[in-house]
Amino acid sequence: AGAPDAASMGCVPAPVAAGGATCKLRTRTCSLVMAAGAALWAGACYELSLLVDNPTRPLAKNDPDNTWTLQQSGANGWGLREWAQTSYLGEQSSFAVLGRLTSAVVQPDSLICGTTVQLRIHFVAAQRVPAGGMVQITAPEGFSFQIGSSSDCYTDGQVNWPSAVTCTAEGSIANLTLGAALDGDDSFHSFELKATYPSSNSGQPAQGPFQIVTSSPLSLLDAVENVSWSAQAGASGSPVFSEGLGCWPNGLWLAEVEIDDMFPYSLTERAANATIVFQWSDLDIDVSPVEVVVYAPAGYIWDLGSNADLNVTGTGHGAADAPLMLSPMRTPDVDLEDANVLHLLTTGALYRQTLYTFTASVRVPDATPGSQANPASGSFWYLAFGSGGSSGGERRAAARLTQKEPQVRAVSGLVVHRSTATPGAVGALIATFTTATTLHEGGRLLLEIPAGFAFGAHLGQACSRGSVGGEDTAEIPADATLDCIQLPGDGSLAFEWSIGATSVPPGHYGVSVFVQNPVTSPGVADSYSMAFWLRTYSDSSRTTIADAAASAPADVSMKTLPQADLVTEYIDSGSGISDWRPGRTTWVVFAFELREDIPPAFEILVRAPMGFQVASSCGVHVGDGSTYSPLGSQGTSLPSHLTQFILFPPETSVSCVGHGREARISVSPAVPGSRSTMPAIAGKVYLFRVEVTNPLTTPSSNHWLLRVADQEFSGILGF
Repeated sequence: AGAPDAASMGCVPAPVAAGGATCKLRTRTCSLVMAAGAALWAGACYELSLLVDNPTRPLAKNDPDNTWTLQQSGANGWGLREWAQTSYLGEQSSFAVLGRLTSAVVQPDSLICGTTVQLRIHFVAAQRVPAGGMVQITAPEGFSFQIGSSSDCYTDGQVNWPSAVTCTAEGSIANLTLGAALDGDDSFHSFELKATYPSSNSGQPAQGPFQIVTSSPLSLLDAVENVSWSAQAGASGSPVFSEGLGCWPNGLWLAEVEIDDMFPYSLTERAANATIVFQWSDLDIDVSPVEVVVYAPAGYIWDLGSNADLNVTGTGHGAADAPLMLSPMRTPDVDLEDANVLHLLTTGALYRQTLYTFTASVRVPDATPGSQANPASGSFWYLAFGSGGSSGGERRAAARLTQKEPQVRAVSGLVVHRSTATPGAVGALIATFTTATTLHEGGRLLLEIPAGFAFGAHLGQACSRGSVGGEDTAEIPADATLDCIQLPGDGSLAFEWSIGATSVPPGHYGVSVFVQNPVTSPGVADSYSMAFWLRTYSDSSRTTIADAAASAPADVSMKTLPQADLVTEYIDSGSGISDWRPGRTTWVVFAFELREDIPPAFEILVRAPMGFQVASSCGVHVGDGSTYSPLGSQGTSLPSHLTQFILFPPETSVSCVGHGREARISVSPAVPGSRSTMPAIAGKVYLFRVEVTNPLTTPSSNHWLLRVADQEFSGILGF
């Protein structure tokens, strides 16, 4: 305790006794005993300083859990201590615990000083940013988001970016006010924004890092510093590239890179050839040596073999051999943290209006850079002549290298959802994924299911398709035929789509089929056997791979809740919580019995039938532990013969996040550590309610699913 700057605040240090502080980790309390003979006088301002560790999860300023309290008492005379009323830290003094924006990248489409460039920006958000919230971009000194005299700026959405964004620029700061929410929970977001480079590099090798902060109208949320062209992290967790590339006085008239084999190295186990062609029209570099650097996106690894071979011979592009050699100061090594950067030196002059080429071997990553599957970098390549600084010499020219086929030939982003995880149950399975290679007539798409799963029937029809849904997810064309097959060899079961006359171009797709879950939960098994695999082939014999396969883990089957149901009979009609008319928002009340005790902090999943919608910030109510408000209001009472209903414990904190027709409800004690379990009580059902929007018509398959921790009940009949 103590306050070195208390006087500057108009306060004095509180007279705490030496050694008079007792802090308890579990209850997060510190008791401070006053020094003997000291007093706290009315109307005076006192200050305490405590050293604390921030929580491991972010807390918004207005989060109900983000509450600090102060309570005072008199002396403990005669064993009687009189306590004052608890005081709460005022809203104006509370602060947020920031989450981290990860995989944050800012990549310019040009590196010429003094020009207007398009910045490709992406990041992975930890916390949801609500509509009306803000993303603030702060650029290094010398940059400007203000183009001309207007303060207006504009974003161009790429991935998961709202169409309605109000952008206001003030020098090197851009404030982006969102017209729609940005998802959290490690969701990927990408957009473009114009900016003007500094007029010169001022002799600096880099222009410093960018900063990105997200906020709601009430609180800061997530933040990241040291944002550069790549988000690669070293073994220590610190950025490999902590500053931007900077700018050069000249560009290139032509700068291209072409990879001869875009299959991932993990599939082929051989490096591909990267051929780079370049030319400028207004520059001669007649001194030598000059450092030349090729910056490949994260995931690419320069692999020049044991002889560190660089091929500078012509490659059929009508180009001259580039007078280049590997830099003796930076020998390539596939194990380096910056193995995606190739350092070369010129061995002769480079002249204007001459087309040059060279080739080097590179390992292709498992997924396309700049995508949700590989967010550690953007997809841009760069070529720079003269890097500046003491070792790089004078900056000459640099450019972004355009790549003709940037997509890695691999299935990416495979996500598998099952409508039920109950052992032995039959339910819908939806797999979403992104492909990179067109499947033409005769091609094959296979979804392999793990051992223990079986094909499921739907409405009496075996091997049938379901509905995928989702605005950004395309379905496999209807003229592709679906078969349920057993593969030769290990006998794995697979759903196989035979592509018809309608080709399947690269894109984001979804398929829906029906499976029967394993009857019993599997024991320990390797990740391969307990995973779904998505494979594509260019031919009917399945010998020519179209894209490298992707896998997704198979969730372990859930235990079954003894009983669960929608409560419709005992709702307080005067409370107005239920409205079952089409298109209306209503509360839905659930009752469930636990099979066994669960931890005090857990998640509830509610999955509604097709057509229902759940708001992203959804309403949920468990009550106060003493009244039956889940069935109406605090004044709601039950007939004496209804003894099966029980309430969540008092002081229970809940929050709800919705997406589509699903609600995910986080439940925890308001005071962490205050209880050890959520007990299972035989024959008793817990009550809670969640807010949803009804469809316009009653769903044809009108069944709900409820999952509480690792216990589940599917097939709950709807209303």
